[in-house]
Amino acid sequence: MMLFPSLGNFRFSSYKFISIFCLGIYSMFVNSIESFAYDESALARFQIEKICIDCDLSSAILTRIRLPDPYLTWATILLRNVIGADYRESTLNEANLHGARLDSVNLTDANLAGANLSEAWLNGATLIRSDLAGANMGKARLWKALLIKANLVNSDLSNTLMRGADLTGANLEEANLFKADLQSANLSGAHLKNANLNSAVLRGADLRSANLNGAYLHMANLIAVNLSLASLKNVNAARLDGTQEDLFRTSFSKANLAGAIISHAVLPKVDFMAANLRGADLRFSDLQGSRLVNADLRKADLRGANLRYTDLSGADLRNADLRGADLTGADLSPFKFLWLQKTRLKNTNLTSANLTNATLMFRQIEHSILCRTQLSSTEINTNC
Repeated sequence: MMLFPSLGNFRFSSYKFISIFCLGIYSMFVNSIESFAYDESALARFQIEKICIDCDLSSAILTRIRLPDPYLTWATILLRNVIGADYRESTLNEANLHGARLDSVNLTDANLAGANLSEAWLNGATLIRSDLAGANMGKARLWKALLIKANLVNSDLSNTLMRGADLTGANLEEANLFKADLQSANLSGAHLKNANLNSAVLRGADLRSANLNGAYLHMANLIAVNLSLASLKNVNAARLDGTQEDLFRTSFSKANLAGAIISHAVLPKVDFMAANLRGADLRFSDLQGSRLVNADLRKADLRGANLRYTDLSGADLRNADLRGADLTGADLSPFKFLWLQKTRLKNTNLTSANLTNATLMFRQIEHSILCRTQLSSTEINTNC
């Protein structure tokens, strides 16, 4: 009786096993090709119609595509579920990529002008210098995406998730960022002229040297943002209907606005509590009813500013220039000590202002309007 098969039988069995294995692999390959027939047709349609709604192009190799020739290859089949595809310098303008999965893709220098990327997944995507002018990116996910120097002029970024995104030097002029989540995003040197930032969340964002001239900031969350040397001329935090009934809905609390240009801004009832406004230019800005408690306003230029009924208690106004400002009804009483040394108050309207315990010399308020002005324990009524 044979306990072991002969060598010949063993070789035959081995060859048979290998043949069956190879046949199985071949069958899998054929089935794979058939199973990806839909994807091929989707890509074929995409190259002609530029439509890829809810599709997944995260593994397609479309480097420098100009639509045509985005063929699926063995590599793309095997890497079907691998994100991080390379789309550099692609021409995808006006493409419909609604809901597409494009996480971690490289779209550097791509042309996506006018494209529909609404609800698309672009988390960790690289969009450096990409042209997204006029693109619809509403509700898109761009968590930690790289958008350095991207062109987003007049684009729709409403309700987008852009936490931690890098938008350094990006052009967002007239972009719609309504309710966009930009927490901890880097927007240093970004252009946001006339952008809609109403109800946007920018908490902890870096906006150093950014241009926000004419931007809309109603109900925006700007807590702890860095806006040093930024330009905020003519920014508007009032309601779109012009009313100002919302109290402290827009917040710059603890924000760094040192050296910022905020002249002619409309910022009524805004929270600047403990904000750094040292050396800021606030000339002729409307800050009526705003809260500037414990704010650092040293060397700030507040000439002609509307500070009616503002709360400046505990604010540091050393060397600030308030000439021609209107402080009617303002509260300048300190929590601890009010710094007004060398503060310029000439020609300032101090009607009904509370300057209780304020440290200042008479020459500082020379020619100012003092009517029902509370100074220490005395009410001054020289200009009523």
